[in-house]
Amino acid sequence: MKKFLFLSGTALLLLSACNNGDSSSDSKGASKVEDTQKSEDSKKGNDSKSSSSKESSSHSSKSKQSSTNDISNLSEKERIALIFLANESGKYTLTKNDILTGRYTTQMSDEKKTQELKHFAVSRETQQISGAPNGMKFYAVSPSIAQFATVIGVSDDKIYLGGTQSPIPSYKDALKFGEEHNTKEVYDKYKDSNEFKQVANKINLYDKMPTFSDDESDDSSSDDNSSSDSSSDSEEVTRDNVIDKVESYEGEKLDTDTYTFKEPEKTIDGKWGFSYDDKDGNLAGSYTVDTDDGYVTKFDENGDKIGSGY
Repeated sequence: MKKFLFLSGTALLLLSACNNGDSSSDSKGASKVEDTQKSEDSKKGNDSKSSSSKESSSHSSKSKQSSTNDISNLSEKERIALIFLANESGKYTLTKNDILTGRYTTQMSDEKKTQELKHFAVSRETQQISGAPNGMKFYAVSPSIAQFATVIGVSDDKIYLGGTQSPIPSYKDALKFGEEHNTKEVYDKYKDSNEFKQVANKINLYDKMPTFSDDESDDSSSDDNSSSDSSSDSEEVTRDNVIDKVESYEGEKLDTDTYTFKEPEKTIDGKWGFSYDDKDGNLAGSYTVDTDDGYVTKFDENGDKIGSGY
């Protein structure tokens, strides 16, 4: 009997131990399932964030690409209109308000004068500047707002506005006397505005800048060293004789031992011109020569006029 009771007690202990083992196993299994579910949920969250980030980046890239394509598809007048829309400073040429109101202000010496914008013209006949942004095309503008010639340029990426009194050796030099804007930023700002269309419609585009009969007359007759009886005004100026005109004005041969003279080329306002450097390669000055009468204007290294005549 005692032996039977002992065996029964042992069996109960073994059964209890088995039940405890199964409970622990179930608990561990449930924990593993919960951890797996959390891992999967976390992965889904990260995948969702990654997908959202990729979609945002893709949308931004497509937006930029769309803007670039839109600019490439603009008409020539619309691309030029972007230049005037970018011109908030009004420092180098007409502003959009000048064009739309038909009145502009000129700075002549120390005097400002408001005038009616009778003849607004943009010409393709201008100097193309070396080192400019890829695809940038330059234009001349009439009328000028000051005592310099206006030069503007536009590409798919950049807009340039500047003023000069002499040939521009490079785009790096152009930036010293001008300002640069981002084409896409200007386009995105104005693409849906009425001003964009209105300015584009008012642009008169020419291959060669026309001469208007009621433009202000050239005041070169009042400049120092001018001579009304010179025989130089009877000969048309070409690339072959522009150096002769400058040497006639200087009264001597050009000093090639001290300076390096660049090849003559057409300036943005249709004159012949060339610059010259010192032996260290620094810009030392320049000349322009009127094509119709050979009138010479000399400028220093800063583009300031220092003399003129025949």
